[in-house]
Amino acid sequence: MQIWSDVLRRKPKAWLALDDDDSGWPEWCPDSLVRTDPDLGISEPAVLAELQAKLVAMHST
Repeated sequence: MQIWSDVLRRKPKAWLALDDDDSGWPEWCPDSLVRTDPDLGISEPAVLAELQAKLVAMHST
């Protein structure tokens, strides 16, 4: 809640959040959320690939 409350308040042009639990996130957030592995975090290859792709997309606009 803290992250998306801050997003609503500051209204950044682009943002990403990392969380190992995607429950409770608002429906408007999935493109800005990277669900991390509970044990490996961003070290899990698929998670790292998703994070990298979203960062590239975020900075290419």
